[in-house]
Order: sequence, then C-alpha cells, then structure tokens
Amino acid sequence: MDNKNKASGNVEVTQNALESALTTTVSGNSNKTSHRNIKRLLFIALPVLLLIAGVTAYWFFTLRDTKTTPVVQPQTSNTGKVAPRFNAINAYLSYQNAEWYATPGAVIRIKNGDSPVYYTQGNGVPAGSPTALIAHNNKLWLSTQEGVATLKADGSGFETVETGAMVENAQLFHDEFANKLYMSTSKAFYKYDDSTKTWKAHHEDNTIPLDAQEGASIPVNASDFQANKDFIAAARRYSSKVWVYNKADSEWTLSDIGQNLMYIFKIDDQLFAMGQNNAYKSCADESNVTATLFYKLDKSGAWQPVTGLSSDKTRPRLDLAHHLKDPAVVLLGSLCDSNETVQYKASFKNDTLELKKNGILSEDLEYYDDGEQQKLINEIAKATGLSPFIRVMAADKDSNLIFSYAKTTNYSGFTGIEGLAIAKGSDFTQATEFKIANYKPYDALVPVICDGTLTYIFVGSYGSGHAGYRDGTWTKTQLLKLDASKTEQFIDLQNDVGEPRFACSKGKINWVGKDTVKQLDVASKAITAVNRNSAPVDAIQTQSVWALDNGDLWILIPNGTANASIPENTNTDLYYFVSATRSLNKVGTYPSVGLLGGDRNHVWLAESYPDRSYKVFQGVVIYDRAGKKTSKDMAFLRLGINLNGDGIIAKAGSTTDAYLGLPFSVIRSPLSGSDEPISKERVPIRKLHLGIDAEDIVYNNSGVFDAQHNTMWFNDDNLGSFAVDL
Repeated sequence: MDNKNKASGNVEVTQNALESALTTTVSGNSNKTSHRNIKRLLFIALPVLLLIAGVTAYWFFTLRDTKTTPVVQPQTSNTGKVAPRFNAINAYLSYQNAEWYATPGAVIRIKNGDSPVYYTQGNGVPAGSPTALIAHNNKLWLSTQEGVATLKADGSGFETVETGAMVENAQLFHDEFANKLYMSTSKAFYKYDDSTKTWKAHHEDNTIPLDAQEGASIPVNASDFQANKDFIAAARRYSSKVWVYNKADSEWTLSDIGQNLMYIFKIDDQLFAMGQNNAYKSCADESNVTATLFYKLDKSGAWQPVTGLSSDKTRPRLDLAHHLKDPAVVLLGSLCDSNETVQYKASFKNDTLELKKNGILSEDLEYYDDGEQQKLINEIAKATGLSPFIRVMAADKDSNLIFSYAKTTNYSGFTGIEGLAIAKGSDFTQATEFKIANYKPYDALVPVICDGTLTYIFVGSYGSGHAGYRDGTWTKTQLLKLDASKTEQFIDLQNDVGEPRFACSKGKINWVGKDTVKQLDVASKAITAVNRNSAPVDAIQTQSVWALDNGDLWILIPNGTANASIPENTNTDLYYFVSATRSLNKVGTYPSVGLLGGDRNHVWLAESYPDRSYKVFQGVVIYDRAGKKTSKDMAFLRLGINLNGDGIIAKAGSTTDAYLGLPFSVIRSPLSGSDEPISKERVPIRKLHLGIDAEDIVYNNSGVFDAQHNTMWFNDDNLGSFAVDL
C-alpha cells in the first residue's frame, strides 16, 4: 500500500471509532457519565484529527504531485515504431552518466541499467543529418542540417531552439575555453546569448548581413571548428578559406592559404590546418609533388607553413580520421597501388608537428575512418540488440517481420545488404538470422513466402547494374530452402529472372523471367514458361512486379525498347497472372511509371515521376482486373496496401528541398470514398529523406502491412525503417 492509500485508510478507521463513541455518549442516561465521555472523546479525537490533517496536507502538497504528473518518455524499446539507422555516427557525447550518439535515424541514449532510448523526429529531433551534440550550461544541444534543439528537462524529447532566421546546414560549435556557443549556417554565423536566450549575429552591432556569402568576414557554412585560449579557427572543407577569431580584439579575419583545405585540428592547444596541394593531381604525381601541406597558427593569428611536413613527397595524400570518442589525431593515407591505408598518429613535440607511422589498415574502411566508427556502431548494436541498418521486406501469417540488415559502417545514401533475418513479431532484437553461403554484399536477397510462411530465399548477383533498374543480366540466381536458421540450395534458376519477386501457392512458385512468366513445380523442380495471350512481352528490363499470397502476380512492363527506363517511359503494359490457370492476361496499356502494391482485384500505380532528383511520384491510379480506372491526384512518397485493399499513403507535403527531406502526411485512401488522415502522433517521422534509390520502385517505396499490430512499415535508406500506427 502506498502513502496515499495509507492515509485514506487511517481516515476511514478514525471516522468509524468516532461515530461509535458518539453513539455511546448520546444513548447514555447519566449526564455525569455523558460529560465524562465527551471529555474523554475530545481528548482522544483532537490528536487524531490533527494527525489526519497532517497526513492529508502531506499527501496534497507532496505525494499528489509525484503521483499525478506522468512523464511521457520517448521510445525505449525497438518493439515500438522505429528501427533507426545507425551505421554512421555523426556525433557523440558523454552526458548525465549516459552515452549519447547522433545517428542518421535517431539520437540514441545508452545508460547502464536502463533500456536504450531512441529520439526521432517525432520526439523533436530536427530533420536532416545530425552535425553536433554539445553540453552547454547544463543543457544538451543538438544541431542537424535543418535546425537546433535542446533536450527537455524531463528527458521526454527535444524542443526546437528559435534562431530568428532560416537554419540550413546548422553546425553548432562550443568554445570550451570561453564557454561560448556558436552556430554556423549556410547564410550566417551566430553567437548564443546565455542571458537573453537568443541568437545574435556575431558582431555586437549586428552589421553582418544574414545573407553573407563566400567573401564574408564571418564563417558562413563552415564545417570545421577548433579553439584554444587565444583563437577560434573555422573552415569550409574543400575551400582555401580559413577564418580566425582573435579573442583579444574580438575580430574575425579571413585568410586564404591557397590550397584545397581539408581539415583543421588541434594538438596540445596548438591549431593546425592541412590541405591538398593544388599542384597534386593524381597518384601519378605522388613521387614528384607533395600531396598534403600543413600550417600552424602562430601567436599573431597568421598561418605559417610546417616546413618539414609540407615538403615531404614520400607520403600519399592524407585525410583526418573522423574521431568522435577517441581524442587522438589520426591521419590516413590511401596507397595508390593498393587498397591499403597507412595510419599516422600526430603529435606536437619540441615545437614541432610530428607524424608517426602507426601501421597499415588493410580493411575496406569508409572514408576518413580508421575503425573507430565500426567500434562505436558495435557498441550501440550490443546495447540495443539491433542491427545498425534494417529494411523491412515482408511479414508472414503471424506478423513476424522479415528484414534485411547491414552491420558495418556506411555513410552513403544506399546501404549494401549483408543478410536476411526474421523478427519475433515486430521485435527486431528477437530475430533469427539466416546463414547464407557465398553471399556477397549488394547481392539481391528476396524472401519467398509460401502459405504464409517464409520458406525460400532468392539470392542473386547482378552481372551489371547496381541498385537501380534490373536489366535481367545475372551471374547468380539461386533459390535457397530454409531449414531453421540454415539454408541449402534448392534450385538454380539459370539466370532467367527479371524483377526478383516471387509468388508461391499450392506447390508452385511464379516469377517474371527474361521474356515471360516462369513457373516452378516445387515437387519435380521443373520450370515451365507461361504462354502469352498477347503480343510478345520484353521483360528483360524495367518492370515492377507485385506478388500475391495466392500465387498470382501483377506485372507492369514498359511498352517499347528493352533499354527504356521507367521515369522516361510513359507507356507501360499492365498484366495479371493467374497461377491456378497459368493464364497471363493483359489488362491494358497505360501511362504509368511504377507499380507499388495490389490485392487480388486491384492494383495501385504511379502515373508519373516528373523529377527524379526529388524522387516524388505524382498521381495515384487504381485499376481493377477489367481495366476500370480510379484516380487520386496527389504527390506521394510511399504507398502500402492493408488487408482491406486500402492504400496507406505517405503524401508529399512539398516537392522542394529534397536534399534535406520532404515533409509528409499519412492518409488511408480507400478504393472509393474520401481519404482519411492519420494523426501525425502515430507517425514517428516528420520528414522523409530521399537518398533512397527510387528506381528500385517496389522494394523501397512500398509499405509492408503488419496485420496483428495494424501498422504499416515503410523504409528509408537514410532513416531506417518506421511504422505508422493505423
């Protein structure tokens, strides 16, 4: 029993005793006895009443607040609505006895003894890739490409910090020596005023225009910052411009070192700049031209060349390792005649900058990474139980989600897949990974579900092409059969595969081959071609296929040359294949660019794809098997189909600023009738990032319906996978 219940229990017992005593007193016949009883009663009742009043007041002013003020927490379990991408770590901070990681898909908090916490856009994290995590004046600050936010006092999420101007490519920087917070954007440079809680243009008189450009005397659109007790140095990577702020006279100066600046770093309170020599063109110059030049900031605020290192022609071009947790300065040099990388540790001794060779890195590492990124990623994966990248691909009859994953560091918009697994429901930490022999990253991995159960896995290697359109040229097309977590080869499909989508039912597996639909008899392993009822269909390149649970297929194929690509081709043939009768029926020829979902009676198509850079589809068109058309005019990003045949659509809110992500809303769109908006509170993401390969239309832009939890899962290569609660 808690204190509140104890207090109420005491009140009840005391009131019963008081009523009993009063009854005895009133019914007594002797006045003397009555007065004696009244005195006794008052003697007993008065301290009891005082006790009651004290307990009541204590509850009212103290316990009541703790019991009736719940704190809404962000997602603390991956059984929720998001599996964030974290195979790239942009920023790290140790804060409030916890480890904080800013990743493309979420800000992740890891603390011993607590469940991991994921903060996404739905919890106030600004859209865009994170750029900095900073602790300043007992607050956690976060900057991303689209804004600045601070952690709420109760830890329930982030709240946007008003800057008074458009924030794009925001980069926070903390001068720990002066305890000052700065922000560089694509348009201006600001200093945070801790007393007024506002951002101001750095000069006190605010004379610096907000649209300052390349020649401005303040660091606009800067990417690198370093500070010591006397100066702040800032630079824009791949530019020769370096800004220096002299704390003694509160003035910025802009220098041009005349080289292609790469990085600024600090050793023992000394500031250094390094850049690629403009005379260095390629590996052919390596033995003749110094690849990397170094400069040191002197006491006057001028950059002086580091003569020894700036004349060394024996080293390859150097990059600064992107260290977040380890403060060591590590430089990496890629050897021209191999994939190996030389690692150097930098130190400052006897007033001299020294580079000590620290070994050869033979691993295939990401750009400016010497392995620390993978170490951090492994830390998060161990603490969360998640794979660093998850793409939901299908759901079985028990709503167990089947997903592909990657576990290695990757900064690119397209992430190579390393394996396939099946979750326990939507809990990705409770998952079985399938062992696939001779699998290579970037191979196609496609689940094949038969009678509601994941039964086979298709593994394919492309002879040409990467993540975009399939051209039908394969060097490997194997169908593997599952046995618990192991796989064994079931049949080689002899490279006769177009779009790798497979429909399975009643002992048959159907897919689109190079020139028509192919059907595999599971018992005999015999493959037969389906006769075509119409003009020949060239299925070699650029089709969209939607597989149904009864073995049927919806097929969209360009009507024209085999080399046509969907965004430019507005003339497509729509087919429906009936597995039971082995009939391939042409529904019609329509101006459509992509097939994003369907059921046994209807198919959802995209009418146009007006601008590939924005990767936004324009127009939703629904056809039935007789060719009857229903149109819904909208720009959309993702589309999934639920069990009722309704479209669940991520509708684009605009078609600009695609680089940073597009705002969107989610609607339930029935075959007939008006659309129903889905509350944004049920969508953990506010903007979709469009680094995804939209040409891979079906896999990346179609949703996966989880019937048991009534959610629709969508994928985004930059953010990870997330679910909309329907």
